[in-house]
Amino acid sequence: MKAKEVQISREESFERFEKLYAMLLDAIPSSVLLIDPDLRIVSANRNFLEKSQRSAADTVGQRLENVFPAVLLEHMDLAQRIRQVFRKNQPIRGERIIYRAPGVPVRIYYYSLLPFSWEGKVENTMLLMEDVTEQVRLSEEVRRMEHHLASIVDSASDIVLSTDMEGKILTWNTAAESLSGYTFKEVKGRFFFEYCAREFQEEIKKVFASLRTRLIGTTKSAVRV
Repeated sequence: MKAKEVQISREESFERFEKLYAMLLDAIPSSVLLIDPDLRIVSANRNFLEKSQRSAADTVGQRLENVFPAVLLEHMDLAQRIRQVFRKNQPIRGERIIYRAPGVPVRIYYYSLLPFSWEGKVENTMLLMEDVTEQVRLSEEVRRMEHHLASIVDSASDIVLSTDMEGKILTWNTAAESLSGYTFKEVKGRFFFEYCAREFQEEIKKVFASLRTRLIGTTKSAVRV
């Protein structure tokens, strides 16, 4: 094989590798940036470009401060963190970032910085940003609903309480305190049957025992399936 043919074969292999690398990056459902020691963007995947509404031409080759707002970089101390990854060759994980590009709604991410090393030297650092906006909004909505339901239960004029499967008291509303004479602090963690008339205590114990038996049976059936 001639030297020119070998050179062409190597170039074709390199092109195939670049295409495969780009395909892999674009398949990642998180935003990914590859950053060099000069804090310039080496590559950006499709997810990042779409979320930030940027083009590859306006992103690749740019320094961090031309891609992220200065106030955000200062708040995150991102430049120093990236330099730390280059210096120590150790990842930084689980940091939170609130990012908004011009004309784009606020997004919430958890980001990690991962070293790309070759023969012990960090060549690039990967910024991996996972979009958790919807999860955060959902958790906030759940907290609001829980607070609303708790307010309704606490303001009810009837006794409202909850127990675990053993029958131990978990919640005890204001009406329960008023009508029973026991505060929540006094009853929390104690068995519900203790506060029932003596003639009903054994029956209530059997009810909870039956519930536990049915729950165990259901769980075993689900495991077999």
